[in-house]
Amino acid sequence: MSIYKHINRLNNNKWFYTILFLLYINVNYSQDSIYKEFFFNSGEISSKGYLINNLPGGKWVSYYSNSKIKSTGYWKNALLDSSWVFYDSSGRITLEENYKENLKNGYSSEYDTSGLIIRKTFYKDGKKEGKEVIYYKGTQQVKIENNYKNNIKDGVSKEFDNNGNILLIKQYDMGVVNKKEEINRFDSEGKKDGVWKEYYENGKIKLEHTFFHGEKDGISKKYDKKGKLQELESFDKGKRKSNNISLGIELTEVKLENGFYAKGILVKNKKNGLFKVYDSLDKEQYCNFYKTTLWFIKGSTILLIIKQANGCIFGQMEI
Repeated sequence: MSIYKHINRLNNNKWFYTILFLLYINVNYSQDSIYKEFFFNSGEISSKGYLINNLPGGKWVSYYSNSKIKSTGYWKNALLDSSWVFYDSSGRITLEENYKENLKNGYSSEYDTSGLIIRKTFYKDGKKEGKEVIYYKGTQQVKIENNYKNNIKDGVSKEFDNNGNILLIKQYDMGVVNKKEEINRFDSEGKKDGVWKEYYENGKIKLEHTFFHGEKDGISKKYDKKGKLQELESFDKGKRKSNNISLGIELTEVKLENGFYAKGILVKNKKNGLFKVYDSLDKEQYCNFYKTTLWFIKGSTILLIIKQANGCIFGQMEI
């Protein structure tokens, strides 16, 4: 029998009925459970296992003609069940899969000739679900991460170089790419060029720099482990233009009377800087200021908020 070959053809039921027919013609009587062996024309065993009421049940093992094991796995009610392991003709594991009622369920792992995983995918009821990881051959370095929902790419997919740097980020919405970002690239001379990003182990962004032919150029950003922006630096062709700017800005919403609310910054639970007041329809009504000035960042510009008698106005300074 050639179980591995047919399982890799999306569990086409034709192979099952072919095996079932062979089992039936070799057993001309019914018995609760009997042990059976099948052989190649050369006399070597090709497969062995149990028949329950003339149908495969329990553990089955198939072999290559050189007597090396080809696959081992379990049947239940004549359907693939539980763990299946497949080997090449040299005895190396090539694939491990889990089944329930003839459908892939749980992790499926593919291996290269050195025994290292090259693909790990999770299945639910025969369909990809959740994370799939593809590795560079001969290493344990991740090459591609995909996320699936009901067998369709959904969520974030990432591509990595062989040093672990993310090269490409795609955001999928049920199979459709709605956002694409190329990062951590080199120019033709092997120098960093464009946007470079580093991440914490929890997946949150840690650092973001912009390079021009190997030199920092533009705004560099530093984040905490929660993904909040903490510091900025400005560079011009490798030269820093200003001192570090420390940030800790997070807008807080404060409820007022009559459905009104205010948004602004709290420092040690005290209002600090600009607070804008909105009505119940989210329309801005007026603003209050609790300090003379407040600096914050918008793109590559520092914005300065100034409280005047006729309201709040904005100044700005390029960095």
